[in-house]
Amino acid sequence: MKRILTFLLMLCLSKGIFAVNIVPLPYLIEVNGKTLMLPKTIDFEKLLAGDDYAAWKSLHIGIRHQDKSFDMLCRKLGFFTHEVGDEGYELLIDNKQIVLAANTEKGIFYGKQSLKQLIRSAKQNKLQGLRITDKPAFRYRGVMDDISRGPVPSKNYMKYQIRRISELKLNMLCYYTEHVVLTQSHPEFAPPTGGISITEWKEIEEYARRHFVELVPNFQSLGHAEKVLQNPKYRTLGESNTMYSPVKPEVVQFMKDIYDEMCPAFSSGFFHVNCDETFDLGRGASKKLADSIGVAGVYARYVNQLSDILRNNGKRMMLWGDIALQHPEILEMLPSDAVIMSWEYGDQKSFTAWIDPFKKKGFDYFVCTGVLNSYRLFPDYAQALPNIRNFILEGQKKGALGVLNTVWDDGGLHSFNRDWYGVAYGAEHSWNPNNQPVGDFDSRLSAGIYKNAGTSLFKAIHELTEMGTIQALGGMSEQVFWKMLIPRRGEYVSYSLADWDRIYRQCLKTDSILSENTFPGFEQEYAAIQIVSDEYKYLSLAKLKLAEAASWYAKACCVQNSDRKEASQLLDQVRTNITCCREQFSRLKADFEAIWKNENRDYWFNYAMDPFDAVQRNYADLLASFDQSVAYFSQNLPLSAPADIRLDIRESVGSYFTYWLISPAFSLTSNKGFDYDFLAGMGGEEQAAPFPGFSFIDENGQNIKWIKYSSPLSDRVLLNNALDAGSEAVAYAYCTLESPDDRESIVYLSVNRSIALFCDGKLIFKKRANLLLTIDEFPVPLKLHAGKNRILLKIEKGTTAWDFSFSIKDATIASSKNKYRIK
Repeated sequence: MKRILTFLLMLCLSKGIFAVNIVPLPYLIEVNGKTLMLPKTIDFEKLLAGDDYAAWKSLHIGIRHQDKSFDMLCRKLGFFTHEVGDEGYELLIDNKQIVLAANTEKGIFYGKQSLKQLIRSAKQNKLQGLRITDKPAFRYRGVMDDISRGPVPSKNYMKYQIRRISELKLNMLCYYTEHVVLTQSHPEFAPPTGGISITEWKEIEEYARRHFVELVPNFQSLGHAEKVLQNPKYRTLGESNTMYSPVKPEVVQFMKDIYDEMCPAFSSGFFHVNCDETFDLGRGASKKLADSIGVAGVYARYVNQLSDILRNNGKRMMLWGDIALQHPEILEMLPSDAVIMSWEYGDQKSFTAWIDPFKKKGFDYFVCTGVLNSYRLFPDYAQALPNIRNFILEGQKKGALGVLNTVWDDGGLHSFNRDWYGVAYGAEHSWNPNNQPVGDFDSRLSAGIYKNAGTSLFKAIHELTEMGTIQALGGMSEQVFWKMLIPRRGEYVSYSLADWDRIYRQCLKTDSILSENTFPGFEQEYAAIQIVSDEYKYLSLAKLKLAEAASWYAKACCVQNSDRKEASQLLDQVRTNITCCREQFSRLKADFEAIWKNENRDYWFNYAMDPFDAVQRNYADLLASFDQSVAYFSQNLPLSAPADIRLDIRESVGSYFTYWLISPAFSLTSNKGFDYDFLAGMGGEEQAAPFPGFSFIDENGQNIKWIKYSSPLSDRVLLNNALDAGSEAVAYAYCTLESPDDRESIVYLSVNRSIALFCDGKLIFKKRANLLLTIDEFPVPLKLHAGKNRILLKIEKGTTAWDFSFSIKDATIASSKNKYRIK
């Protein structure tokens, strides 16, 4: 019966016959054809915020079995014929009254959220008659906000987050925490303006509880420990400089100290220990034990100790599931009450691999989706929405205990206010997984949550999402925004101008969409979306106008003696372009600063603003250098060379790969020349397939760790920026290149000294070059198979420079960090 009613409801929604403007979409809706007029004299938001409904006699709200007359009314209306549990409710609207009933205060709270949304979206003060029977699909419906790899939200903003997510019927909030908890036992590692004290955690927890949100304590207890280990007092706790050692008793004691202080501040029965991405496990102090009982045994032994500590504090351990998926034998050794947080953020056809291993072993587990924000100017909603919808739907079918929708904040340009759309979409599917069109969700979200402010905010989000597919934006990577536009003195930069005029026009379209409606009460969220368009408008103009200025300046240099009037006019145009770019960037910086300060504490502010300050200094120096050159010209002296005033800007063509995983430098010796395989400890050059954080032990017992590196230039990679090496050295660079089919493509290589190209372990090309790098010097035919191809470069250092470039010109390339894809 429920399926039939749901089908009829969806059919009516799709045809616009009526609209039930509630997010999340209720479990069961029946329309009765009646209409209720709302009195204009009543402030319903204020009325529903309390528990005294005497202002309007037609409103009846109550909890089952607490009032005989209310129970009689419910029986008369046929309420409680469906089981709605602790969080569900029943709501009736007819031409005489509104009746809201539930089994608990929490159910009443959620019912009120739905009623408020219906009232907000009512047209001409008319409420559509209907009956809603509603209950959630999952016991736990949560959001995780990363507050350790960038900004730390202010206390006021944390309370704002709690209010917003409770309105969306989310009932769990977890702040991912590495070092921003301030304890009495270990106060040294918390940043002075970013540490959240136990007293403050208690205050936030109590505020969350009043909004029926369970605040789950969280402390990263194994990997991603670099911020704590940077403190001299705690360096001895490390297995490496990024991971706690799981075999040192002092580490377990350290965790016990932290847990013992944090646990009493939270009423939640859970504690999230994380323990993910443990790349160095078994490589340091734990190696001896790992050689004896295996890496899985070391991991399980450690997390069992953590579980015991938490159990003694009345908490149940949550931990990420990635390590258990890599080493399935761990599942035989984990405590049976552990809750596995299974994360995967891709748009997968099936999530069986992330669900079934835990389900088969009988563990309680959460499906953990992602808003996909890391190092981006804007979330990847094209991937996030299907990830959220499909992972949650499969989790529901297979009995997941809950959902945790994650928002990761790594990157300097982050603003949580960009993420509310993804948070709301996660709330929708956590309460009621469905396959409704996104347009229907947008309409309900606009009317119910955004108080009928129109859908322009969501149209702009979709426009920016579509814009993110343009090749030049590199998947809207933050690295693209910070690529060097103004060269260093005496050097040049080269970048492609393709697509940037199109990007600018799409930004203007986004601006026009955002101007359609106002968003009273949501101004900061609007500003956080608007600034994304502003960032790309600036970047488009800067690329086009600086390249144009460089071209005009070069022409002025050529005609400075033959036509001084034309040269003078060209120089005026050059200055106008540079000044325009500088002023637009200054406005952008001021807007970003305002958005940052609205959400966050002082901590990390300098990190976020440092790149802005550096660009401003570059503009100031460029203008000063240019003005000095113009002064020379006015004195009948030659104009300075473009490189001398930082205006040697050239146009490039094709897709250059500038984000790689790179190895450390390996010294060349008389018996270890360029042809020596320095990767024997990881299976050799033929087997090389590193991933972020990957490390191996070389023949000298040294831990060799691969690192992520994004070049500041758009057409070449500067290894000297990332690596410290003597005059005779080599290093490796690795990426993957996904092809839709078997094909042969031409890649273009350049290098200062020697270079070798491997594809899927096979040596394709080797060449010794001149010391002066020439872009695109060596065209190399490269056979690619359908799927992912492993690309490994081996690069020898020149006498001083250590640069290389890798490009493809006969295909359109999409990228996500060191993962490239032919479109």
